[in-house]
Amino acid sequence: MLQEEIERKSKRLDELRAENRELEEEFKKDSTADAERAKEIQRLRKNLRDQEAILTTCRTTIKTSIIGVVKEVKGGVTELKDQLNASSSYWTNFIETALRNVI
Repeated sequence: MLQEEIERKSKRLDELRAENRELEEEFKKDSTADAERAKEIQRLRKNLRDQEAILTTCRTTIKTSIIGVVKEVKGGVTELKDQLNASSSYWTNFIETALRNVI
C-alpha cells in the first residue's frame, strides 16, 4: 500500500515535471515573441521619427519656396507698378506738351 502510494506520487511528480517543461517551453516562445515584438516596435518608432524629420524638412523647404515666390511676385508687381507710373507720366507729359504747342 505504501509502495503503491509512492508509485502514484512518483508518477504524478513525473507528470508535473513534464507539464513544467511544456510551460517553460511556452514561456521561452512567448519571451522570444515578446522580444521580437519589442524590436519591431522600436524599429517602427525609429521609422516614425525619421518620417517626422523628413516631414519637417519638407515643410521648411516648401515654406521657404513659397516665401521666395511671394517675394519674387511682389518684386514683379512693384516693377510693373513703377513701369506703369513711368509710362503714365510719359503720356501725361506728351499730352501736356502737345496741348501747349497747339495752344
